[in-house]
Amino acid sequence: MTTVAVPRHAVAREPLWTRNYILTLLSMHLFFLTWSALFNTLPLYLADARKWQVGWVVGGAVGVASVSVRIISGRVADRAGRRRCMVAGGALAGLLMAAQALTNDPLLLTPIRVVFALGTAFYTTAAMAMLADLLPPSRRGEGMGWYGVIYTATNVYGPWLGLAVADALGLRPFFVLNGLVLLACAAVSALIQEQHDRYALAGRATALISRAALLPTSTFIALAVTFSALPAFLALYARGRDLGNPGLFFFILGITLMAARWFGGAAADRFSRAAVIIPGLVLATAALALLAFAAGPPLFYLAAAVFGAGFGLGHTGLTILTMDRAPPSERGAAMATFTLAWDIGTLGAFALGFIADALSLRALFAVAAVLPLLALAGFQAGRKR
Repeated sequence: MTTVAVPRHAVAREPLWTRNYILTLLSMHLFFLTWSALFNTLPLYLADARKWQVGWVVGGAVGVASVSVRIISGRVADRAGRRRCMVAGGALAGLLMAAQALTNDPLLLTPIRVVFALGTAFYTTAAMAMLADLLPPSRRGEGMGWYGVIYTATNVYGPWLGLAVADALGLRPFFVLNGLVLLACAAVSALIQEQHDRYALAGRATALISRAALLPTSTFIALAVTFSALPAFLALYARGRDLGNPGLFFFILGITLMAARWFGGAAADRFSRAAVIIPGLVLATAALALLAFAAGPPLFYLAAAVFGAGFGLGHTGLTILTMDRAPPSERGAAMATFTLAWDIGTLGAFALGFIADALSLRALFAVAAVLPLLALAGFQAGRKR
């Protein structure tokens, strides 16, 4: 990785809040709003299914489909352009989001969720590459911090709003409305302007897997697995043990996520990427242990706050580290590799569902608590190498 020294007087002249940056943030906010709105609604839509079926529909099917196209989506974003992938991916995801209103049968939902995942894979890869293009290097941490605030705000009100809309209109109309929001996301993406000369090298053969992104990706997988387990199982866990309101849990999680992302971005610029990554992994482990052994609402809600802080710091630092290490012509491949961790995370959540069926949901979260510690050991070993 090459480090470029930026004169102090040059930092202030580098613009951050450009038209394209604002439009990208708005597009991603709409996208992640539809995602967080599913946190409480989709598991309840599948309440009569077995736990492994819930894990499959919520995470497993999406993970399998995303893994199959994620790396290809990075090359397409490098060659065809970020905007085209954002528009096409957002529109496809919107249509398939609405199609989920047709059935709540896990078998019939599977192909719908698979095609939905194809759209989300292309959108998220291209959007993250677009963001990396737009952020000036000297303000990359700050820009990622604000991105984290804008998109994580959906975790504050999205789960509550989704449940409120589903209670008011019904679950099936909810999916149609959520699909319309994704179509709005695609429309906003169409307004973003690209600098096509940035992709002059994109026609050259490049590796599908970005070596520059391997260390942050392998570390982030643990956080992605644990985060993916929450929308799949938390609502059922909370109601089964009378721990509290899952909507309030995600609200607290979202608030601390926003604060941690904003703080983590600034701290990553001022200190180092590792200075926010390492505490994030430690806090994530502590939060999941609290969740596994929570005996009532106080520890349940405390776990939400601690996990939000840990995940926010870890994800922000690892994302910035990936952007640092990737040259502009390969950012699509690098962000596809990094985002692949989310896909593996959904598969991990599906696998954890078998632990819940065999033992309990409490055991599921206890096992999940070990994963960030293992990732920390791997990250430290990778840094030394």
